[in-house]
Amino acid sequence: ISSNWGGTSVVLWSTPEAFTQCGIKPPSSSASLYNAMIHPYTVGPMAIAGFSWYQGEADTQDASSAHQYACLIKALIQAWRAHFSAPTAYFG
Repeated sequence: ISSNWGGTSVVLWSTPEAFTQCGIKPPSSSASLYNAMIHPYTVGPMAIAGFSWYQGEADTQDASSAHQYACLIKALIQAWRAHFSAPTAYFG
């Protein structure tokens, strides 16, 4: 399944749990792509082996945003694995 949108921020693909885990107040646009393009695949009987992910560097403008990105991407991986009930799914 190809579910992607070029030039987008990790914020748009992150779940509410990811923001909570990182102690970040989610912007109003957060999780919009997750909700529209990923979450529908988490329901129903579906097996998944992993996720292919490429995230550009636009999310890291300075040290603060780099720290935020580092936390969000780790939390995103954990949340996606949990939502797909695939705790060891490849992510790379």
